[in-house]
Amino acid sequence: MAHDTVQAPGILHRYSHNLVAFEHVPSSSPPSSPEPTSQPPNSLLFVAGLNDGLLTTPYTPSLAAALPPTWSFIQVLLSSSYSGWGISSLTQDIAELSQCVAYFKSRRPEGKIILMGNSTGCQDVLGYLSFPPTQDEERGQGWERPRVDGGILQAPVSDREAIGIIYPREDLERYNAMARRLVEDGKGEEMLPNEVSLPILGARTTASRWLSLSSPAPDHRGQDDLFSSDLPPARFAETFGVAGRRGAALLVLYSGNDA
Repeated sequence: MAHDTVQAPGILHRYSHNLVAFEHVPSSSPPSSPEPTSQPPNSLLFVAGLNDGLLTTPYTPSLAAALPPTWSFIQVLLSSSYSGWGISSLTQDIAELSQCVAYFKSRRPEGKIILMGNSTGCQDVLGYLSFPPTQDEERGQGWERPRVDGGILQAPVSDREAIGIIYPREDLERYNAMARRLVEDGKGEEMLPNEVSLPILGARTTASRWLSLSSPAPDHRGQDDLFSSDLPPARFAETFGVAGRRGAALLVLYSGNDA
């Protein structure tokens, strides 16, 4: 296991009751107050992938330093950060992201906001830009999804295809069947045994989140299954197509050794 020390001066924003976002600031000019008047007006909100959290994606300090002075790099921590992904969902992530977007819009009303995801964080970004309203949104009783100016998908990958490579076929079929039975019995939020995901994926997971990621055949309708290479055009029309019709600018960045 690698250990290192990262120095990253910044501002910690509490955008919800128990959720925070870390805004990088230049090391040459640390902030003198929680809300400096010279803050950049535009915000790049970054969402990391499975098992990641604050500063665990190695390139983030370099990217923060490379942005022009009119942009600020902000790492968003969600309930699904670190090992919390196993008991969360894309729907919950999007709800929390909307709170974060609303927070920064209220403080920088004239600025632009771009969402950037890394790896599984790309699902959050594309989901934010394309998923239909939740029941709470439709009833006007819950959170609203504030508009953003675009999204960046950095290293979008298929978790289903990755799981299919990592797990022996017999084990995967057994775990999928176990999770399906729980979901069909109305117990989708129950935890699967440790052997299913803890040794390989680094966290325990509920039956529903496992099926969202593994997205088994024949329909492959897992909520997280957004980037698999065998998805038909009609499925991409439900995500990339919807994001385009909503006017969201989208940049897709595949990569090799920078994740």
